[in-house]
Amino acid sequence: MKEEKRKELIRMRKYIIHKDEKSHRIYQKIIEHERYQKAKNIGLYYSLKDEVSTLELIQHSLKVGKKVYLPKVVEDDLLFYEIGENESFVQSPFHVMEPVGEESKRMVDVDIMIVPGVAFDEEGHRMGFGKGYYDRFLEKQKVYKIGVCFREQMVKSIPYNSHDISMDEVITD
Repeated sequence: MKEEKRKELIRMRKYIIHKDEKSHRIYQKIIEHERYQKAKNIGLYYSLKDEVSTLELIQHSLKVGKKVYLPKVVEDDLLFYEIGENESFVQSPFHVMEPVGEESKRMVDVDIMIVPGVAFDEEGHRMGFGKGYYDRFLEKQKVYKIGVCFREQMVKSIPYNSHDISMDEVITD
Protein backbone atom coordinates (compact mmCIF):
# COMPACT_ATOMS: atom_id res chain seq x y z
CA MET A 1 0.00 0.00 0.00
CA LYS A 2 2.63 2.55 1.09
CA GLU A 3 5.02 1.44 -1.67
CA GLU A 4 2.31 1.79 -4.34
CA LYS A 5 1.44 5.27 -3.10
CA ARG A 6 5.15 6.21 -3.14
CA LYS A 7 5.56 5.09 -6.77
CA GLU A 8 2.42 6.99 -7.79
CA LEU A 9 3.64 10.18 -6.09
CA ILE A 10 7.14 9.89 -7.61
CA ARG A 11 5.55 9.51 -11.07
CA MET A 12 3.26 12.50 -10.44
CA ARG A 13 6.24 14.67 -9.46
CA LYS A 14 7.57 14.50 -13.02
CA TYR A 15 4.49 16.35 -14.29
CA ILE A 16 4.64 19.32 -11.92
CA ILE A 17 5.10 22.45 -14.02
CA HIS A 18 7.00 25.67 -13.28
CA LYS A 19 9.37 23.95 -10.83
CA ASP A 20 11.98 26.72 -11.08
CA GLU A 21 9.48 29.46 -10.18
CA LYS A 22 7.98 27.38 -7.40
CA SER A 23 11.43 26.52 -6.04
CA HIS A 24 12.28 30.23 -5.99
CA ARG A 25 9.11 31.00 -3.98
CA ILE A 26 10.07 28.31 -1.46
CA TYR A 27 13.60 29.75 -1.32
CA GLN A 28 12.15 33.21 -0.56
CA LYS A 29 10.00 31.81 2.26
CA ILE A 30 13.00 30.04 3.78
CA ILE A 31 15.38 33.01 3.71
CA GLU A 32 12.67 35.18 5.31
CA HIS A 33 11.99 32.55 7.99
CA GLU A 34 13.04 33.64 11.48
CA ARG A 35 14.72 30.31 12.24
CA TYR A 36 16.76 30.49 9.03
CA GLN A 37 17.83 34.06 9.71
CA LYS A 38 19.05 33.13 13.21
CA ALA A 39 20.69 29.87 12.11
CA LYS A 40 24.45 29.65 11.82
CA ASN A 41 24.57 25.99 10.73
CA ILE A 42 22.14 24.53 8.19
CA GLY A 43 21.55 21.00 6.97
CA LEU A 44 20.42 20.96 3.35
CA TYR A 45 20.32 18.53 0.44
CA TYR A 46 21.56 18.64 -3.15
CA SER A 47 18.31 18.51 -5.11
CA LEU A 48 17.40 15.94 -7.73
CA LYS A 49 15.80 17.03 -11.01
CA ASP A 50 12.18 16.69 -9.83
CA GLU A 51 12.71 18.01 -6.28
CA VAL A 52 12.47 21.53 -4.92
CA SER A 53 15.76 23.06 -6.06
CA THR A 54 18.14 23.92 -3.25
CA LEU A 55 20.99 25.37 -5.32
CA GLU A 56 19.91 28.98 -4.82
CA LEU A 57 19.52 28.39 -1.08
CA ILE A 58 22.93 26.71 -0.82
CA GLN A 59 24.61 29.61 -2.66
CA HIS A 60 22.79 32.24 -0.59
CA SER A 61 23.59 30.51 2.69
CA LEU A 62 27.30 30.32 1.88
CA LYS A 63 27.31 33.94 0.68
CA VAL A 64 25.84 35.24 3.96
CA GLY A 65 28.33 33.23 6.04
CA LYS A 66 26.26 30.28 7.22
CA LYS A 67 27.85 26.85 7.48
CA VAL A 68 26.11 24.49 5.06
CA TYR A 69 26.07 20.71 5.49
CA LEU A 70 24.99 18.26 2.78
CA PRO A 71 24.33 14.53 3.14
CA LYS A 72 26.35 11.57 2.00
CA VAL A 73 25.26 7.94 2.37
CA VAL A 74 27.95 5.91 4.15
CA GLU A 75 26.93 2.26 4.42
CA ASP A 76 23.46 2.45 6.06
CA ASP A 77 23.89 5.92 7.50
CA LEU A 78 23.27 9.44 6.28
CA LEU A 79 26.18 11.67 7.31
CA PHE A 80 26.39 15.40 6.70
CA TYR A 81 29.55 17.25 5.69
CA GLU A 82 30.31 20.96 5.59
CA ILE A 83 30.69 22.33 2.08
CA GLY A 84 32.35 25.43 0.72
CA GLU A 85 31.74 27.49 -2.41
CA ASN A 86 34.16 25.39 -4.49
CA GLU A 87 33.11 22.01 -3.14
CA SER A 88 33.71 18.80 -5.10
CA PHE A 89 30.80 16.42 -5.56
CA VAL A 90 30.46 12.84 -6.77
CA GLN A 91 27.34 11.05 -7.96
CA SER A 92 26.16 8.33 -5.57
CA PRO A 93 24.66 4.98 -6.64
CA PHE A 94 21.26 6.66 -5.95
CA HIS A 95 22.14 9.37 -8.55
CA VAL A 96 22.41 12.00 -5.82
CA MET A 97 25.30 14.45 -5.85
CA GLU A 98 27.25 14.06 -2.59
CA PRO A 99 30.11 16.11 -1.16
CA VAL A 100 33.46 14.35 -1.23
CA GLY A 101 33.30 14.78 2.57
CA GLU A 102 36.38 14.87 4.73
CA GLU A 103 35.96 13.46 8.23
CA SER A 104 37.14 16.77 9.72
CA LYS A 105 34.17 18.50 8.06
CA ARG A 106 31.54 16.13 9.42
CA MET A 107 28.52 17.82 10.99
CA VAL A 108 28.24 17.90 14.73
CA ASP A 109 25.22 20.15 15.21
CA VAL A 110 22.89 22.26 13.05
CA ASP A 111 20.22 24.81 13.87
CA ILE A 112 17.76 23.81 11.16
CA MET A 113 17.47 20.93 8.72
CA ILE A 114 15.81 21.37 5.32
CA VAL A 115 14.42 17.96 4.37
CA PRO A 116 13.23 16.69 0.97
CA GLY A 117 10.38 14.26 0.54
CA VAL A 118 8.25 12.48 -2.00
CA ALA A 119 5.19 13.86 -0.16
CA PHE A 120 4.11 15.45 3.12
CA ASP A 121 0.80 15.85 4.91
CA GLU A 122 -0.59 18.65 7.08
CA GLU A 123 0.56 16.85 10.24
CA GLY A 124 4.18 17.04 9.07
CA HIS A 125 4.44 13.36 8.23
CA ARG A 126 6.93 12.69 5.46
CA MET A 127 7.14 10.05 2.79
CA GLY A 128 10.69 9.59 1.54
CA PHE A 129 12.10 7.07 -0.91
CA GLY A 130 11.64 4.22 1.56
CA LYS A 131 15.24 3.58 2.60
CA GLY A 132 14.87 5.25 6.03
CA TYR A 133 18.10 7.27 5.85
CA TYR A 134 16.56 10.56 7.00
CA ASP A 135 14.47 8.87 9.71
CA ARG A 136 17.50 7.12 11.20
CA PHE A 137 19.54 10.31 11.02
CA LEU A 138 16.87 12.66 12.41
CA GLU A 139 15.93 10.43 15.34
CA LYS A 140 19.39 11.18 16.78
CA GLN A 141 19.18 14.95 16.21
CA LYS A 142 17.64 17.74 18.23
CA VAL A 143 17.02 20.06 15.32
CA TYR A 144 14.14 22.06 13.86
CA LYS A 145 13.03 20.12 10.77
CA ILE A 146 11.55 21.92 7.77
CA GLY A 147 10.17 19.75 4.98
CA VAL A 148 10.04 21.36 1.56
CA CYS A 149 7.88 20.33 -1.37
CA PHE A 150 5.74 21.62 -4.18
CA ARG A 151 2.07 22.20 -3.31
CA GLU A 152 1.17 19.20 -5.48
CA GLN A 153 3.17 16.97 -3.13
CA MET A 154 0.98 17.78 -0.13
CA VAL A 155 -1.44 14.93 0.48
CA LYS A 156 -4.31 14.45 2.89
CA SER A 157 -2.63 11.69 4.88
CA ILE A 158 0.58 9.69 4.81
CA PRO A 159 0.73 6.24 6.39
CA TYR A 160 3.43 6.29 9.04
CA ASN A 161 5.10 4.09 11.64
CA SER A 162 6.51 4.86 15.07
CA HIS A 163 10.05 5.11 13.63
CA ASP A 164 9.02 7.71 11.01
CA ILE A 165 10.18 11.21 11.93
CA SER A 166 7.74 14.06 11.37
CA MET A 167 8.66 17.59 10.36
CA ASP A 168 8.19 20.57 12.63
CA GLU A 169 6.98 22.53 9.62
CA VAL A 170 6.42 22.05 5.88
CA ILE A 171 7.02 24.87 3.40
CA THR A 172 5.50 24.80 -0.07
CA ASP A 173 5.23 27.24 -2.93
